[in-house]
Amino acid sequence: MTTMDFLEPKSLFRPTHWSKEVENAYRFQLAGYRDETEYKALRNVAQILAENRTTMAHSRKNLGNPQNQLEQTAADYLRTHRIHDLFNNISASLVYNKPEDPKEFMIDFLEKLKKAQSSGFAHPSLIQDNDINSIFRMLDPVGRGYVSYAQYASALEALGITQYNQTPTGIKDDRISQEVFCREA
Repeated sequence: MTTMDFLEPKSLFRPTHWSKEVENAYRFQLAGYRDETEYKALRNVAQILAENRTTMAHSRKNLGNPQNQLEQTAADYLRTHRIHDLFNNISASLVYNKPEDPKEFMIDFLEKLKKAQSSGFAHPSLIQDNDINSIFRMLDPVGRGYVSYAQYASALEALGITQYNQTPTGIKDDRISQEVFCREA
């Protein structure tokens, strides 16, 4: 199944009464997803990313306890140049986009990354601004315009963002605005 399959509507259903199914469909669409199938497919990508982070953390932990100076030097080099993060991002992009030519895709990804670093443009990412807004709407289905600090922290960590503002604007009232959430994400 390609990403284009998700863009094509499969059917149209106009409910005649409010039910649990209609409510669930409404929530998915309000959050920017077509239906539960699209949400689960994108969620699988998030799970793969989480598994990659766990594997990388395990690798870092093993490299953090070197048995000799050569291993320590290698571990420092990988940490300093964020090689694990780079491979994690490339792997996630490959899984998400499923290109016909993965090697060409990786070369293009690295070229875009190099161009972004030299020009100051945004780095290539799976998560776009509209995705961040969709995540916020999922956390705030009623449309209050804010989420709790627990939701804010949990969502950022689920996105793989481990270094974020621990005391954002609105923390005193436990009301983190969409603007603050999107800026941090």
